Amino acid sequence: MGFNLALGGTIAPNLILFGEVTSSAASNPTVAQGGDIWRADRSSFAVVSIGPGLTYYFMPANVFLSGSLLLTQVQFSDMYSREDTEYGPGARLALGKEWLVGRNWGLGLAADAAWSSIPPTNPSSGAKNATTTSFGLSFSATYN
Repeated sequence: MGFNLALGGTIAPNLILFGEVTSSAASNPTVAQGGDIWRADRSSFAVVSIGPGLTYYFMPANVFLSGSLLLTQVQFSDMYSREDTEYGPGARLALGKEWLVGRNWGLGLAADAAWSSIPPTNPSSGAKNATTTSFGLSFSATYN
């Protein structure tokens, strides 16, 4: 399940500059590490990101392409503890279509993909960066 909130404004015709906060979470996730894959029962995994982005609207179709550069943190918790990683780089892309439902409101759908690379908490341990990827469909609501 995911959530994304973006706030910004028009900087040129059809071009929006924004800042966004995103969160994606999974309960009992499947984890891959060092060639091993297992299900982490009774746990949750969340990816939280913040950063700037740009959206361009292709008019008059009201189709948009959006991209963000993000600072991302992973939060892992189980029934005993919670662990937060350091922040690492991330990115998010979305392609969508909106329909005008009022003078200033557009509602639509988008396909999106996100990626991040999180550095290990203890770099001297020899651990590699943790990489996250996600793909999804989103509902969008835009106020102009």
